[in-house]
Amino acid sequence: MRRALRKAHRPPLEHTIEERQSADGYEFVCGRFRDPGAFFGASLMAAFLGALTAAVYLDHRSNAWMVLGAITLILLFLALRAALHSSILRIGPTIVTIQEELIFTLEKQVPRSEVASIELGVGSWNRRKRTYVLKLVTKSGKRITFANNIRNVAETDYLRTRIEHLLGL
Repeated sequence: MRRALRKAHRPPLEHTIEERQSADGYEFVCGRFRDPGAFFGASLMAAFLGALTAAVYLDHRSNAWMVLGAITLILLFLALRAALHSSILRIGPTIVTIQEELIFTLEKQVPRSEVASIELGVGSWNRRKRTYVLKLVTKSGKRITFANNIRNVAETDYLRTRIEHLLGL
């Protein structure tokens, strides 16, 4: 990871998070459907458990269908989140806004003076791929995730240094 971080001060070859300047300041946009593997895996497991739930329900021997149905709903939510979740980090003159959208829009605002740092973290880690997250850390210690499922550590570190530069950290 250190070797990749040495190259991180250069812009990465492939951008998955869009940076743009708006009337309110700078925006960093994390679009939808950024991790198709997670969507496919959760959808496949939900379909299998849904079929198993239907079979147990039609058998009328136990109430296990309720537990299986609950697990199926959780997996469906995770599949929808992997496909439809998007977020925008908006850096204004006095306020930093994090806008998350899944089915409805959720907005969090933090005064620029309260931002302590931008943290790079590991989102998921398995043998084939590792994904990274970016979190805004406030002076009170609160961590707010605003970008996830970034596959390239160089892009993640470049974005971290770029955002810290724009915030004056």
